[in-house]
Amino acid sequence: MWWGIAMVLWGIGALLAGTSYQAFGYQIKCAGQKTCAWTSWWEVIYLMFQQVSMDALLVAVAYSCATAVWRQALLGYALAGAVIYVSMTFIGAIIPVKSLITFELMVGVSTPICLFVLGLNSWRYYTYNTSMDLALTVAWVLLLAAMLAYWLYDKSDLTARLWAKGKGVWFSQNDVLHIGLILWMIYIAIVLTTRINDYPA
Repeated sequence: MWWGIAMVLWGIGALLAGTSYQAFGYQIKCAGQKTCAWTSWWEVIYLMFQQVSMDALLVAVAYSCATAVWRQALLGYALAGAVIYVSMTFIGAIIPVKSLITFELMVGVSTPICLFVLGLNSWRYYTYNTSMDLALTVAWVLLLAAMLAYWLYDKSDLTARLWAKGKGVWFSQNDVLHIGLILWMIYIAIVLTTRINDYPA
């Protein structure tokens, strides 16, 4: 159930981001203005949905991989993290404070969750040799690989270099990230969903 909640939140976030960053970016941030706005509420709310989705994934892992005490601790962390991040992002948009409403900050907040669940499922697979923990470990590796590919491509400045060659090739770091996430979600649908179960009470 919590994997489903996380994916629905992730999907809503993707729709919000695509609306403002891609589909209607000019109409939302530039039309009728002398200068384009740096961001929009579509993008701010996308950041909130994206991070809460990561917190929901932590809840999902807690129900699959943690005993009672640890489960409660992880649920508390997920709830506190979601409330703090959403509040911080909302304040950053109202005041505004640019550093509080960036994709980079959202990634920085979600990365510890990814690293924690990767460590947890790797340890559990090494200890118990279960197919669920192997599948979850691969899922986290794929997600982190997509984030790393985004960062490396962004630092390489390949987008500008491809475009400068005059061939009309526009392939940005966002495209790299989205292709990686598509592969990640295909893996979830085909492999992971058949192996997820709750930790025995």
